[in-house]
Amino acid sequence: MNWLIVERYENWRADKANNFSFFGVPKRKVKLAQEIKKGDTLITYVSLGFSSFADLREVTSDSLIDIHEKHQYDDIFQSGIATRAIEVLDEDNWVPIKEGLLDSLSITKGKKNWGNTMYNPIKKLSEDDAALLISSILTRVKK
Repeated sequence: MNWLIVERYENWRADKANNFSFFGVPKRKVKLAQEIKKGDTLITYVSLGFSSFADLREVTSDSLIDIHEKHQYDDIFQSGIATRAIEVLDEDNWVPIKEGLLDSLSITKGKKNWGNTMYNPIKKLSEDDAALLISSILTRVKK
């Protein structure tokens, strides 16, 4: 299964500082996050001022982890999804959603207020959307 995770830049930087070993989950999304399983792929979208896809992560546990004392997020999250980085793009190489993806992704295609869709911190992706985003990120990986 493939999932879109959305976070602010400050939180992405906290994830980077923690070697992308987890993603903090807001209380209101714990039930949805419990559907995420080991081996699933997370595609990270950095919102607010960036509107870009930044990395791919693999989920490393079937259970949520306790993180309330292990992070520097701008909010306090009690739970997190255990992850490992698959690919992390350099910040100057992120994939902007406005560069051909808005009209290609089923989650944003034809939506005037597509930003509302990208506000949700966890969203299940269709296979087609996931394949497009994974391909877009992997083509930006510096060799």
